[in-house]
Amino acid sequence: MKRALASIVLAAAASLVQATEFLYIPNMSLVKWQMASNGVVYFRNLNEFHAGWLGCCYNFWLDTTTSAGKSAWASILLKSAGSLPLWFAASDPNAPGAITYVGIW
Repeated sequence: MKRALASIVLAAAASLVQATEFLYIPNMSLVKWQMASNGVVYFRNLNEFHAGWLGCCYNFWLDTTTSAGKSAWASILLKSAGSLPLWFAASDPNAPGAITYVGIW
């Protein structure tokens, strides 16, 4: 019984670890984006930085109407203005979805 439970816990932990994919963008000024009237920013060309991420169009987004989204958007604009690097993360780079993390670490 303990062995079965341990296997289940390990399998669940492994799936959680794989739940987020990270993308390094060496120069944020090269990212193409569009902000919609509802405050959502859509990113167009993330596949140009890693072929494993979906390409055009509007597959990844950031909701700037939330506190976290506003902070992330400010970081993105700062890094874009300075042509600086930034990491993005999403749950699945092969499916449309929200950008869940931005930062330098």
